[in-house]
Amino acid sequence: MPTTDQGIRYPSSTDDPDVSGDMSNLAADVNAIVKLPDVVSATGSGVIASSAGTYAALSTPCSLSFQNPSSTHDLYVMLVMNGYLTNSGTTGAVAAHSTASGGVNWTAAQYGNGGPLSCADTLSAGGGVGVSCGVSFPVKIPAGSASTTFTVQGYRSNTDGSKVVQTVSLRIVPIRYIKP
Repeated sequence: MPTTDQGIRYPSSTDDPDVSGDMSNLAADVNAIVKLPDVVSATGSGVIASSAGTYAALSTPCSLSFQNPSSTHDLYVMLVMNGYLTNSGTTGAVAAHSTASGGVNWTAAQYGNGGPLSCADTLSAGGGVGVSCGVSFPVKIPAGSASTTFTVQGYRSNTDGSKVVQTVSLRIVPIRYIKP
């Protein structure tokens, strides 16, 4: 029996040519949704030099682009963000938040809309501490959509002390395809 490049076997011939063709088509369709794209990742860091209460790009940007290769199936991915944040001030907070633009869109200050659901989906550190933290959440990338650029932006709640994203990593981990 022939197999697809993902190891799915199908009959090469049968008494009924329509069945053989249908099986070949079925194997090709299954093959297309079994093979997931590779994981992509990026790292960045930076002192948050923005005005208090605003988001800004990191001085060493953390950004990556990802596109759903399927024109027929939505792709669910897990966005994974980890970081080490420090706040030398005795008050206020430093945070790192994901953004997306292109096939999927959300801003750093936005919750819902296919991205983070709440502030629990951000990285943050309070006054006078350094914190290593991580967060992950699922994202649906529509079939046939444009490439999505995911970035991490920093936030400072006030100007007390230095607010620093010492290091941050961003990963897009494909999970599964689903028919829209």
